[in-house]
Parts: sequence; structure tokens; C-alpha cells
Amino acid sequence: MKIHEFLETLETKFGEGLYRKINYYYKPNKKGKQTKYPIDDFNNWDRDKIMSQRGKWRGDKINTFSFYIKYVPNLICIDFDTKDCINNELFKKLKQDNAWYTETKQGFHFYIFVDNLQSYSNEIRVGKGIDIDLINKKRNIWELPEREIIGEEKHYNWDRINFFLMKIK
Repeated sequence: MKIHEFLETLETKFGEGLYRKINYYYKPNKKGKQTKYPIDDFNNWDRDKIMSQRGKWRGDKINTFSFYIKYVPNLICIDFDTKDCINNELFKKLKQDNAWYTETKQGFHFYIFVDNLQSYSNEIRVGKGIDIDLINKKRNIWELPEREIIGEEKHYNWDRINFFLMKIK
């Protein structure tokens, strides 16, 4: 299913105000690496504000959806920031289970529901020996409009997921 259909399905189930349209562009950072810079992405907005300003796409920038994942109870995004993850045990488990995912330019976004989700503060670089982000409360997820969601809704126990990660704070 297209990413837009996925987001609309979540809004039907969990209420409106889960995403908006934004734009971004690339620019070299201080080290010369190309870095994404968003236009009009505000991860601190509440759902009413999101609904009142759904955003728009500009022709001169890269269009994307900004998904406020924090408003979907127990949903997390396991963001593999590399395509060199196919031998990672967590990646293999999620693929074998046919969990929802999108393929990104650098890696994969897996979306799963986690029962008894524990509170944690560090969302970035939490994988054991691999670059994995575990996005839930602090950040929005960007998904390009042409992306497809593959797989199906899956629920896991926190202990089954946490086992594959570094110590989460």
C-alpha cells in the first residue's frame, strides 16, 4: 500500500492529526557531508495544530510526509540506517514475520506495535553493532510519497525487541 494510504488507515483507527506534508533540501554540514534540512517540520505540534496546518509541497524542494508517530499508542519505528542489515537478527526476525516496512534510500523503516512498551529517552543509535534508531516519542518519521508499505500489522512484547538492542535508557 502507498505510504499515504498507510497514514490515512492509521488516522482512521487512531484519530486525525498524525501527519503533514513538509519539504526538505540537502546542504553540506560543517564537515562537508550532505545533510537534510527540513522546512516547516515541527515535532512539538499537537494534533489540533497539525489538522489546522496539514502543510503543502513546494516544487523546488523534496516532498515528504512527516509522521507524528508519538500519537499512535505503542507504535514504534525501528529505523535501520544502513542496507548492510540483512544479517542482523532483529532485521531477519521482522522480515520473517512480515512486519510493516518501507525501504529508504539508506535502509529500512519497520513499524511495529509493542505491548508493555517501556519508557526510554535515547532513540538514536541503539542497535548492537549496527546503526539502528528506535523512534517513538521525540522525532517524526519522514516518508517520501512514492514509498510503499510492505507487510502487515504486527505486535511484539517489549522484551522480544529490547533483547536485540543496546541497553535502552
